[in-house]
Amino acid sequence: MGLPLAIKAHGEGNLAEAARQYERALDQNKVEPILFQNYGALLRASGDEKKAETIYKQGLSRYPNHSTILPNYANLLKTTGRTSEALQCYLTHLRCCRAGDDPKLKIAYTQCIDALLSESRVQWALQMIRSAIKDLGLCFELLWSLFRICNHEGGHSFAEDQQQLVLNTIELRLESCTPLEKAEFIFARSFFELNREELQAALQSIQLASEVLSTASLVTPEEQKKAQKLYDRSNWNSSCILLKHQLFQQGWSLYEYGLRTPAPGKQKWQRALKKPFSLHELPLWRGSELKGQRILLLEEQAVGDTMMFASLLPPLIQESAHVGLLLSGRLLPIYQRSLSTEIQQGEVSIWSQNDVAEGRLHPGLFDVQCPLGSICQHRFTAVDTYAPRVPILVADGASSHQFRLNYLMGATEKIIGISWRGGAQADRMKQKSIHVDLIADLMKQFPHYRFVSLQYGDVKSVISGWQGQGIPVIHDEKVNPLKNMELWLNQVAACDAVISVANTTIHGAGGLNIPTQCLLSLHSDWRWLSDSAVMRSYWYPSVGIARETKQQGWQPALEQVSSWLQAGCPMPDGPVHTTEESASGSHAFVEGDPIQE
Repeated sequence: MGLPLAIKAHGEGNLAEAARQYERALDQNKVEPILFQNYGALLRASGDEKKAETIYKQGLSRYPNHSTILPNYANLLKTTGRTSEALQCYLTHLRCCRAGDDPKLKIAYTQCIDALLSESRVQWALQMIRSAIKDLGLCFELLWSLFRICNHEGGHSFAEDQQQLVLNTIELRLESCTPLEKAEFIFARSFFELNREELQAALQSIQLASEVLSTASLVTPEEQKKAQKLYDRSNWNSSCILLKHQLFQQGWSLYEYGLRTPAPGKQKWQRALKKPFSLHELPLWRGSELKGQRILLLEEQAVGDTMMFASLLPPLIQESAHVGLLLSGRLLPIYQRSLSTEIQQGEVSIWSQNDVAEGRLHPGLFDVQCPLGSICQHRFTAVDTYAPRVPILVADGASSHQFRLNYLMGATEKIIGISWRGGAQADRMKQKSIHVDLIADLMKQFPHYRFVSLQYGDVKSVISGWQGQGIPVIHDEKVNPLKNMELWLNQVAACDAVISVANTTIHGAGGLNIPTQCLLSLHSDWRWLSDSAVMRSYWYPSVGIARETKQQGWQPALEQVSSWLQAGCPMPDGPVHTTEESASGSHAFVEGDPIQE
């Protein structure tokens, strides 16, 4: 019998056997609801979201309003960026729960409210909360939802006194909450305080929430696991906000929690990396003096993050006896060229995962190891320590020259690289990108410039649309950064200037010290400072910042870029930061070794 064996194996953690038995149950037509809800959850956990969706759909075709399959499917849709579809499923689940007096009604309401806020439908979320209060009373979960609306960008319809009323009401109820509820609220309150620029109050809230969790009496393994997840996730989120507010010392210490905070989609952790050696084989570097030490630095997350953190290597190379850099294949040739002098002098070595697999890279070659993103907490807590060498990247001069010969036609004055889309997940792509029509309007103003697409991914339809408007944008089909990043970097180096949203193009252009304007959306991440007076990237001084605004959208940013193009694309100027690092307040530090996760 496939289904009982599948459930047994699943409960024991034998996921491969469970998947095999679930498939067997499908073949045997043992199509009980638990098959679809369990098998879909297993597939999601293993990263096979496409197959999970298929299984959930099969289940819903037989049990269209099932109280577990339906919200599970909605959760999958939400994490893959299909929030509108998820919302419809959540609403269906809510209607079913209300009709049947289901005990899951509270969860159904909060899921709908969460999906509405994800879609920035704040007024609808408020209306939903009013309905929920009639059905459930003013429970803590609904107060929590009200507070989230206060914290939401679209929650400006809440007057400040109304926001404070919600805050005070929750405060009064905190003593009757569980430690987990209390800690979750206090962490969220810290974000509220940060949004109001109450930085010291926010730091105190972060510390208090950590203390609540650390002193709570958590009896069951489930409570302990939930508390750890809350602690990890909240400290990670706090780090992202603190870094944006130029609080580097606190922010980088909490940034370590990204090593064990789950991420949506295929990337398991917020700071995902491949670990070649255990901490028993090669100890973790914790900031000690590197004189005479050999350190192995590990690539993490996407290539853009690696390029950004690698811009900080020169001081570590100078301090240590030797720096090893473990990279993906796409980046190997770039850094073999960019660090060729250091490699020849024996100060640096570049390694790949193949070197690990074939035994060429082994623990005996180094004294300590460290994820690239973890070096900041030990050596780079002051903003003036960033961009230690400019440029940090070196392109192939002959290849770049050939690109220029191919692109320069007639009396063209300059080659301007452009990139307009960012974000790997669908929801982030929408937030970080700029509409192609706005880029078209910008390019039309400068017919004497040659615009070249540096955008990765399928852009043929966009280029065709622009060319149909008489904008002769070059799309060089032989360049595919997803397959040959070195060739793409050589193409970037052929440009006189670059205009891009916040994506990998910024790391290429900034690393090469090319005059660049970053079209920075309202939804920028932790590597960009939130103060609108900051005019350049502290990672790459050649990258100016043109910000989208709440009031006027992209208009001010595009006017800024237009003036810059009109001036001949000079090297951007202006501050890279606006405040001194505040080191006051206590910190929450990582316990144990996150790298083992």
